[in-house]
Amino acid sequence: MTYDSLADITQRVHLIVRGHLIGHLSGEVAPFSGGPPSLPTIFGLVQIDEVLKGEPQMRTDGVIQVADLGWPDMSASDLPDDEVILFLMNYARQRTESGAPASSDPDDRYYYVR
Repeated sequence: MTYDSLADITQRVHLIVRGHLIGHLSGEVAPFSGGPPSLPTIFGLVQIDEVLKGEPQMRTDGVIQVADLGWPDMSASDLPDDEVILFLMNYARQRTESGAPASSDPDDRYYYVR
């Protein structure tokens, strides 16, 4: 997906947060169409300091999971200390909006992508 301006991305994304990357975990996400039943993914765990747009879907209060935000052998010393602002799309909402079939993974609603 491409965006024409900051206003465009701000309007089109589901969630904008300010926070800190606090860890990561390995998981899987179902592809939008075709391919294997699930794709291995590294999720960055982001502690939310402020929600700038949207309503985050969280498994753990104050923490969201962002796909492809990290790498498998990342250690605590690799985590950036700086604050981040993330413009995110929610997997489950993207599926609905694009007409893709819903995922059979009940946790799909917690997954975000940049």
